Amino acid sequence: WIAVGLFAVSPFHVLYAQEARPYSFWTVATLLSSVALVRAMRLGTWKSFAIYAGTVVVGLYAYLLFAFVLAGHALYVLAAEGLRITRTGIRFLVAATVGAVAFAPWLVVIVENLRAVRKQMRWVGEPPEAGRWLETAARTASVAFVDPGFGHVFTFVPVLVLVTWALVVLWRSGSRRGWAFVMALIVPLALTLLPMDLFLGGRRVGVTRYFVPAHLGGVLAVAGALALRLETAEARRRLGLGLGAVLLVASGLVSCALSYRAETWWNKGRGTPEREMARMMNRTARPLLWAPAANMGDVISLSYDFGDGVRVLFADEGDLGEIPEGVSEVFALKPTRPMQKQLRRLGYVLTQAHERDFWLVARR
Repeated sequence: WIAVGLFAVSPFHVLYAQEARPYSFWTVATLLSSVALVRAMRLGTWKSFAIYAGTVVVGLYAYLLFAFVLAGHALYVLAAEGLRITRTGIRFLVAATVGAVAFAPWLVVIVENLRAVRKQMRWVGEPPEAGRWLETAARTASVAFVDPGFGHVFTFVPVLVLVTWALVVLWRSGSRRGWAFVMALIVPLALTLLPMDLFLGGRRVGVTRYFVPAHLGGVLAVAGALALRLETAEARRRLGLGLGAVLLVASGLVSCALSYRAETWWNKGRGTPEREMARMMNRTARPLLWAPAANMGDVISLSYDFGDGVRVLFADEGDLGEIPEGVSEVFALKPTRPMQKQLRRLGYVLTQAHERDFWLVARR
């Protein structure tokens, strides 16, 4: 019940539960698959491992990074079986292989379109702004418990201390399997994406939604540690632990209330248009929004706040389109650098109208 309570008010999970994106589905798939694995290892039957194989298929089709969950499960089975070849290990290997083979058709599609995938994901390898990496990494580490929307470098240390305490409690309590289980959820992604950022450059660790299994592992670790301590501690310590649990729930509720009242939040990304851009266009008589076709989603997001007179022109690098007559002001949303150069060659002047790549376009 402690885990359910912490999960229900987790700022990260509440935030992404409101998104029409696959992260909540990935969360559910991770939970189902993990429960199915624990059950299969306890029963040891082919039927239970067949159910686990089905959850692996669901997880891989839910989100590609579920592969790290599968890797964590493999590490957990190895640890639980004492690094020995056992009947349970063989059945896990068969189930995992069946799940991976069932994912093969989609893997073929990914390989055939690998160039497009690399182009789409190129942004994660770009170096972030100065100081931005630390802030986003701290947010990733703490947002499962508290999310003020800013200043995550200050919430990171208390959350890190909390999760470390929980892992130590699990280890010392003799619940080695429980410790190994939550570590299997936390470690694979962290030990893969963090070195990639440090040695190759990029912002992978700051993409908080990539760490769904780690968020789950942190919540489960803290819930398990609290449950163990509340069961065995004396009355005075039990009161302190209860107050700590209430504080955790309160921090989650306050974080959820802050994001609920805000116009936008960090999960929309620094490149996502703000409503102020729409207001700027609405203040002009006959505005035109010029945007690359690749940013149609951003335009749709902005369009909810458009006035009746706003017109939209989509363009590509090979075809900038023609600005129609009778337009009073032209605004450009996230034009690429080649597009900016083309506009300047055509005699236009670009003046930044908003910090989030929003420009005013005018003739010289």
